[in-house]
Amino acid sequence: MKKYLGNNCTVQMITYERSIKSLVQEKAALHDREVKEEAFFIGDLGDIIAKYQVWKETLPRVMPFYAVKCNDDYAVLKLLSDIGVNFDCASKAEIMKVLDLGVDPSRIIYANPCKQNSFIKYAAKKNVEMMTFDNEDELHKVKALFPEAKLVLRILPPSNFKVQCELGNKYGCHPDKACTLLEVARNLGLNVMGVSFHVGSGCEEAEAFAVAIQQARNVFDLAIDMGFDMTLLDIGGGFHVGSGCEEAEAFAVAIQQARNVFDLAIDMGFDMTLLDIGGGFPGQQSAPIPFSAIASVVNEALDQYFPASEGVEIIAEPGRYFVASAFTLTVNVIAKRVVTKEKTNDDDPVDTQGPVMMYYVNDGVYGSFNCLLFDHAKVEVSTLQESDERSYSSSIWGPTCDGLDCILEDCPLPELRVGHWLFFRDMGAYTMSAASTFNGMPPPQKYYFCEQDQWNMVYPERVRKSSYIQKIPFMMTGHLVDEAHDFADEIFGTSPAAEALVGSPYEKERPLSSIRIMSLIGLGIGFVSVVVGILVFVFLEGGKYPIISAVGIWYGLIQITFGMLGLLACQSTDEKKQGNLLSGHYVLSIVVMSMGYALAVAIQAVAACGNKNDSCGTNPDTQLALHIVILCVIVVGNFLGITSMVFHMRNRKILHPEWKNRKGCCC
Repeated sequence: MKKYLGNNCTVQMITYERSIKSLVQEKAALHDREVKEEAFFIGDLGDIIAKYQVWKETLPRVMPFYAVKCNDDYAVLKLLSDIGVNFDCASKAEIMKVLDLGVDPSRIIYANPCKQNSFIKYAAKKNVEMMTFDNEDELHKVKALFPEAKLVLRILPPSNFKVQCELGNKYGCHPDKACTLLEVARNLGLNVMGVSFHVGSGCEEAEAFAVAIQQARNVFDLAIDMGFDMTLLDIGGGFHVGSGCEEAEAFAVAIQQARNVFDLAIDMGFDMTLLDIGGGFPGQQSAPIPFSAIASVVNEALDQYFPASEGVEIIAEPGRYFVASAFTLTVNVIAKRVVTKEKTNDDDPVDTQGPVMMYYVNDGVYGSFNCLLFDHAKVEVSTLQESDERSYSSSIWGPTCDGLDCILEDCPLPELRVGHWLFFRDMGAYTMSAASTFNGMPPPQKYYFCEQDQWNMVYPERVRKSSYIQKIPFMMTGHLVDEAHDFADEIFGTSPAAEALVGSPYEKERPLSSIRIMSLIGLGIGFVSVVVGILVFVFLEGGKYPIISAVGIWYGLIQITFGMLGLLACQSTDEKKQGNLLSGHYVLSIVVMSMGYALAVAIQAVAACGNKNDSCGTNPDTQLALHIVILCVIVVGNFLGITSMVFHMRNRKILHPEWKNRKGCCC
């Protein structure tokens, strides 16, 4: 069974736990049957749901703001939005993508300390108030472009801890300089309401968070002393689920530094209400530190430096934590070279004396494996072959013409053939979001799955809660009602049309799905009207009275155009193009309605002619039958036109946001 998530994303439901390898085998076999070589992702949405549950249980005081840059896939963003996760955006495009999901602007933090002027203007226009800063020039930009913004000071966390990607060399105000920045903000009359830090992406030492929280406390107190209302702490990202850890002090130290800045800001009169502990939480299953260890250090540091009694809002910006282990990438071996290499170690279990394999696959460092260069990631390859097969020293290369496009320089693999499949786990973070199509290489296809029980936790009894399905005849009770629900779920549950019938929890998909249904009905009416118009022309004395056939055929063509515009609008991913198509669909709904009355007048004219002169129709029964058919078409068509017109008007804020800039009846 599949569920429709919106934007043409379908999710395969599974009723029992399955291994990633079995899912890869299933989709690889599908590609083989369809003679498709394209690489593909397997997305486990249930893994994301499970991560959120763990987060809420272990860090109950910390609200996650997902870092969109990590993986901006529609299914990921939509699921996180529906779960209740908020969003960390770094650009106008990311803000637009999140707002298009129907997310309230208050659930977004613009967490980029150095922003483009036009992006600040856009944030102001869309009422995205929370944003970070770490320098004086940024304060002057905000004063000029968005003086009502709620500002969060990003401080530099301790740098003596091990992280996957160091960020302190680019962003963050040194805690010792916080007083100067807060003075500038106060003189400009700006609203600084919190402190943020980011210990680094993929932090491997939980203590870094404790140190950073301590620093944040200092800044908090400083800001409060300066008169700021400090109410928010952003503790960033870097969390993960996995095993092993080297150190956890980085978190504690950063929180301690944040406390110092808080106190400074409070002393200066700021109302400090937020602490942002940033990002950097690893998400791979093989990560070197368990999430419970990080959560324990963070909770202890928060209780010490930002006790719950102060009412400070604590947020974080996890990215890879949610998505790293949720995606597995599968690639196809598209070419193979065999070279020779002398054996150098008698104890080497891999036979390196003789053939050495070079495999070329259809994704590489210019695509999903860009994480090897930009994110300093390490990947491990798996095969679908039996593990007891003889292994050879092998290397794996991407498909582009660049010699840099090497995924693994040396790894033991059984001998593979062209057409075999390899898969890589933990490929959900900083992979597809930074991929290019260099050399014309297409991006991988995506398949999504989720365990039914986990899906139901987010979308409980989605079909059964429908206001439409609940309107079941009163005589249907007990098992009959259950069977009706099950039938609706099985037959309609995967289609966009079902979302209109059973009620979608998403703001925009439901109106679009309703338009799909009306468009399909319009296509059917149109074809019937054209066919009947031709029959009228043939049977009514060879077209002696062509008015019915002409109007009928013309009416049918308009209905067909009405239906095609609606379907094309629903399929379009371009916002401007979709708006134009929907506007055309709306106009044609009015034309459909008015044309129906014109056709009715034509029928009445011919019918009156037939009453006065029997020669008007060679076969009265046939003439009567055609009249009845066309009248039925008119009734249904008029009803469809009126329904469509009213539907467009009632949903104009969703379907036609551009109307507000127009004059006339649609504004």
